[in-house]
Amino acid sequence: MKKPIKNISQAKEFLNQIPFFGTQGAAAAKFGLERIRDFMDQAGNPQKKYAVLHVAGTNGKGSVCHLAASVLQEAGYRVGLYTSPHLIHFRERFRVNGQPVDDALIVKWFDQRFWDAREAGLSFFEITTAAAFELFYCSEVDIAVIETGLGGRLDATNIVQPAATAITTIGLDHTDILGSEISAIAREKAGIIKDGIPVVLGNISGEADHEIRKIAAERKAPVVSISAFEPEHYGEVTRLMHPAFGELNLELDLKGEIQSLNAATAAALIELIAGTFPVKRDHLISGLSHTARNTGLHGRFERLHPGLDWYFDGAHNEDAVSALMHQVGRISSGRKKTLVLSMMSDKIKPEIASKFSQFDEIWYFEGSSVRGASLEAIQKLIPGAEKLTIAENGTPEILDALKSELVIFSGSFYFYSHIKQWISTVVQGSGTIFSGNH
Repeated sequence: MKKPIKNISQAKEFLNQIPFFGTQGAAAAKFGLERIRDFMDQAGNPQKKYAVLHVAGTNGKGSVCHLAASVLQEAGYRVGLYTSPHLIHFRERFRVNGQPVDDALIVKWFDQRFWDAREAGLSFFEITTAAAFELFYCSEVDIAVIETGLGGRLDATNIVQPAATAITTIGLDHTDILGSEISAIAREKAGIIKDGIPVVLGNISGEADHEIRKIAAERKAPVVSISAFEPEHYGEVTRLMHPAFGELNLELDLKGEIQSLNAATAAALIELIAGTFPVKRDHLISGLSHTARNTGLHGRFERLHPGLDWYFDGAHNEDAVSALMHQVGRISSGRKKTLVLSMMSDKIKPEIASKFSQFDEIWYFEGSSVRGASLEAIQKLIPGAEKLTIAENGTPEILDALKSELVIFSGSFYFYSHIKQWISTVVQGSGTIFSGNH
C-alpha cells in the first residue's frame, strides 16, 4: 500500500525500514545497473541533463568530491553534490551549493517516487541515488559531483555520462564484494571510465595503475596523473604545481597530509573541464582552501571543539588508518594518545588492529548495529582495549576525564552521530562544536 509521505520525518522513517549497508553490510547491497536504469528511464533520465564529475576509489573519494564541488561553487556555478554515507541525517547526501536540498523538495520526491522505487526492488543506496539524480535536476544544477558508493562498475551511480572521472586510491577494502586482489579491485573501480572521457588517477601505483591504464586505453580515455601537479605537504601548507596557474600554496581546512593528494586530484578534475566550466586562479585557491566551510564536510580528521584536542576520523581500512596514525604522530609531540574506537565486524583485521594498538589507551564502543564488532572480537586483536561504559544520561563516563588529553575517535563514519550526541552533553556551549547542517 502506497502511504502518503508528507514530511521529512516520514521520509526518513520509511527509508530506514530498508536494509542499509551501514548496519547490515553486504546483505543489504544490490549490484547491477538494470534496476536503476529502468527506474531512471521512467523519469526521463534527468542525470543526463546536467554535467557530471564521477569519482571512485578506496579512500579519499568523498573528500575529492567535496573539494571539487567547493571550487566550482566558488566559481559561481550551481553545484549538486552526492556523497555517502551520511553522518547524521540522510538529507546530507543531497547538497546544492553546500546546503542540503530543501526538505520540501525531498518530501515531494519521496511522496511521488519512493513507493515506485520500492516496487522496483531498489536498495537503500539505489533509492538515494535515484533521488539525488532527480533532486539535482529539479534544483537546476549546472553540474553535479557524484561519489560512487562501493566499487564502480556495478555501482548505482554508474549510469551517469560524466564530463570527467577520477579514481583516487586502490586498496584492500570490501574484499568480500570486490575481490581479494588489488588487480580485481582496480578493475571494479575502473568500471566508471567511459569511452573517450578523461580520467584522473590519484595516489595509485603498481598493479592497480597498470590495470586502470589498460582499461582506459581500451576505452580511449585520456589519463591524467596527479604526479603532474607535484603535490607536496609542508606543515599546514599544501603545494601544487598547476599547469595553468603555476605554483599554488594552500592552507586547506581539511586537515591531514593525505588531503594534499586529494586536493591535487580535485584540481586535476577541474582542469579537465575548464573549457566548459572555467575557473579562475582565485576560485581554485579559495575553493580548495575552504572546502569544509563551503560544503559542510565532516569526519576527516575533524577537530571536534576548539578548546579540546579531540578529533574524529572515519578511518576504517588499512591505508586510511595508516594515514590517520601518521597525522596523529605529527600532532602528538610525545603526549599520551587515547583512542575511542567503534568498528564494523567486517573491518577489524590484524593489520588494522596493529596500527590502532599504537595508542596508549583504547576504549571500545560496541553500539547496537548488527554489523558492529563485539568487544570480545576487538580484544582478541587489541588486548588492551577496554569497554566504554555508558552513564545513565547516555554518555561515556570517561569523557570528562579526557578533556586535557589528545583523543581520537575513529573506526567508522557511522560512529560520528554518537560522538556528536556525547560531546554536546559533556561540553558546555555545545552549539559551537559542530558546524554545518545536519
